[in-house]
Amino acid sequence: MCADRITAERLLAQRTPARSSAVFAAKDKFEGKVPTMNYDLAIMALDGLARAPLTIDTKDGAVVIRGPAASFKELARLCLLMGGADTQPDDSFELQPGRHLTSASPQMTLRLG
Repeated sequence: MCADRITAERLLAQRTPARSSAVFAAKDKFEGKVPTMNYDLAIMALDGLARAPLTIDTKDGAVVIRGPAASFKELARLCLLMGGADTQPDDSFELQPGRHLTSASPQMTLRLG
């Protein structure tokens, strides 16, 4: 395994309890499997979205995503991680209302497929 890759269990051990909820989800998802995506970068991007959530609206059949530039950079990082060579067909990220998105936004899932 490359030095920059990190297992969910090792990531869990390195995080403080206040930042570990997303790590628990990553650990549960990959129980028994060795994750290949760089989850340290993914957790950092999700933490960035938690600091400045995006807003998702649907109007007249269109989806509108609004937010500060920093949040779009974090969303782009997640998309780049999903598009990497080391991803698996079932890899996904759930952006949750009230955490990564504003509370009025619907849940958003980024999924390969």
